[in-house]
Amino acid sequence: MISLYLFYVLINFSTVTTSTNTANTLSLDVACNQLVEVMSDQSSGAMTYSNKYKIPVVDSNGKMMFNIGLKRNGSISRLSLMPAMKCQMNTQKPITITFTDETEFEVSQYQGIESHIDILIDDKLKSKMMTDNILSIAFDGKKYPYNVVLKPNQSRVVQDIFNCLQD
Repeated sequence: MISLYLFYVLINFSTVTTSTNTANTLSLDVACNQLVEVMSDQSSGAMTYSNKYKIPVVDSNGKMMFNIGLKRNGSISRLSLMPAMKCQMNTQKPITITFTDETEFEVSQYQGIESHIDILIDDKLKSKMMTDNILSIAFDGKKYPYNVVLKPNQSRVVQDIFNCLQD
């Protein structure tokens, strides 16, 4: 009789654990649904994933405000910084992304795009973005150098969106 009771308790315990794991997965899906939108190209059926809401960041000197955008189309992921006002970027110089552990990545932006920053995220940078928060993004404009420093909550949102894009 006691062994039957223990068996019953173990069965109930395991179902509670399973439903908790399901609840965690569901809460992650709900969070991703609130952060990421999906667009479908009707002709090709290609899906593009991007952040739903703008993430406004300001240059450390207060010269310009930018909106951070993250996008994934197939296996290609991109990070972009769109200026709030018209300005031109210097596409010849690298962009420096600094993470909170002071690791720096120098990356190039797509050539020919001077209206905003558009960075193709390679596997090494992707791995770093999934595990650490971005502290700052530094790049040159035609007139001024810019250093965008993210607030802790902004860098966490960028990491959360990026992780949702990779699922």
